[in-house]
Amino acid sequence: MKLIEVEKYVIQRLENELNPHYVYHSLNHTLDVVRSSEIIALHENISEKEIEIIKTAAYLHDIGIIVQFKGHEKHSVNIAQEILPQFGYKPDDINLIIELIHSTQMPQVANNILQQIICDADLDYLGRNDYFKISSLLRKEWFYLFKMDFSDIQWYMSQKAFLNNHNYQTASSRKLKNETKMQNILEIQSLIDKLI
Repeated sequence: MKLIEVEKYVIQRLENELNPHYVYHSLNHTLDVVRSSEIIALHENISEKEIEIIKTAAYLHDIGIIVQFKGHEKHSVNIAQEILPQFGYKPDDINLIIELIHSTQMPQVANNILQQIICDADLDYLGRNDYFKISSLLRKEWFYLFKMDFSDIQWYMSQKAFLNNHNYQTASSRKLKNETKMQNILEIQSLIDKLI
């Protein structure tokens, strides 16, 4: 497996082909999910090979967005199937990567620890101090692409509901992220209270 080649491929395609209105589903998001996947995997004591599989899936999980937003995971899978054999990935590894990509589709469904790791990595920011900065990028992206013009109160209410309904799936993410996620929910509630 040539993970470095996958990284170069993804970076090049996202830099050259990604619609600039994808301010949330950007190269930065992809790299963030790769970093978070590795950190969570290390905390979960996953093998080196499995970490490479997860990181490969993280690089590719949103690349299909260069084709189409709706159902982009399907396009991500198609790209993965097309390119991974030339980077030395075996059929069994490719199948695992495809399952990982599929698991990130909303609503997330994770059936094993590897899927739980990538799902937690994909939404890692919900339990971080940069939550508000990143969620504002999502709001901008939805406005640019879908003309969804939320009022502040609509946005905060939708975000509060999303965070309240979200659960980290790995023990390490729950341990490391739940406290900050709860603080983010309280901060959102404070913003709602000021607007009512």
